Formats: sequence, C-alpha cells, structure tokens
Amino acid sequence: MTIDFVDLELKATPHQYLVCPDGMAPKCSRNDESPVYDVPVGKLRRIWRDVALSQPRVAMVRDDPNNYQCEFIQRSFLFRFPDTITVQFVPIDDEHSTCAIFSRSRYGYRDMGVNRRRVQRWMGAVSKRVAQENQN
Repeated sequence: MTIDFVDLELKATPHQYLVCPDGMAPKCSRNDESPVYDVPVGKLRRIWRDVALSQPRVAMVRDDPNNYQCEFIQRSFLFRFPDTITVQFVPIDDEHSTCAIFSRSRYGYRDMGVNRRRVQRWMGAVSKRVAQENQN
C-alpha cells in the first residue's frame, strides 16, 4: 500500500521515526529534515535499495516505481519482530533529489531508539555511496 506522506498522521507512540523534506508531511511533526542528494531521483532510488538490502534481515516487500516508493521489512535479531521502512523518493531537478523515510515498529510501544538509529545509519550509508559514485 502506497503511503501518502501529505496525509500521514503519526501515532502518539514513540516507536516510529519520520524524516522528510520541509512541507512534505504537513499533518505531523517530522523528527528530522532529509538531506538533498547530488544525484537524480532514479539513481537515488537504486542506491537506497542497494543500501537497504545490504542490511541484515531486510527484505523489500514493495517496489512502486510509478510512485517513487519502496518498502522494506527489517526483522529484529532476537525475536524477529518486523519493522517497516517506507522510502518515498522526491526529484528536485535533473541532478538533485531527496526522500522521505518513515520507519516504524509493528509491535510494542517503545523501540529504544531503533527506528531513529536505523534511519540515520541508512542515510549515512546512502550519503557515502552518493559521494563515492560522484567521484567516479
């Protein structure tokens, strides 16, 4: 199911983390602003998919190129609880793009910062990969 970030409303629970461009999710308070990447949106989508799928216990469960959106499930190490990560890719111009990332736990109330750390780690890996590809 495609997530419409414009209509997204977060639950009152702390087991979710939202990063998006300014104004993309007006009905909720984001946790952080997403960076602008120096690559076209198609390349950003490919890099994000590569980074996400290189993580442990991650599977892509939805790939919607028409809506520039992918969804991943990452299972916890010990109990295999599923967390859902949705990434919406946003073109800025022919050479720049950004994205919205919504990571949430399916079970429980608190996540001990797992969603925040995951999103920050994946964004760091994506930024590193973008920099490497732009050097080549």
